Amino acid sequence: MNELPKNAFHNHPVLRGPGVTVSFSCEFRDAAREGELVECDGPITRAGRSLMFLRGMLKSAERLLFSFSGTSKWVKWKPPTPAGAVAS
Repeated sequence: MNELPKNAFHNHPVLRGPGVTVSFSCEFRDAAREGELVECDGPITRAGRSLMFLRGMLKSAERLLFSFSGTSKWVKWKPPTPAGAVAS
């Protein structure tokens, strides 16, 4: 079995921890056909101290199937509060 490539965003040098989606929009352009290879590509268009903006496309060969854009916000990870405990 072929190993799938790692997510391009996962190894991007701008990423610095967990984040949440602030906004996301997409547009379906065409349907993929069974057996076609579908690839995703998209740049991080801007990254600030707390927000990251990206856009991308899903294609089959040169045929555009889906386009998207979104904004993510970095968040500080907090360990979960045990059941019954009061959060501080």
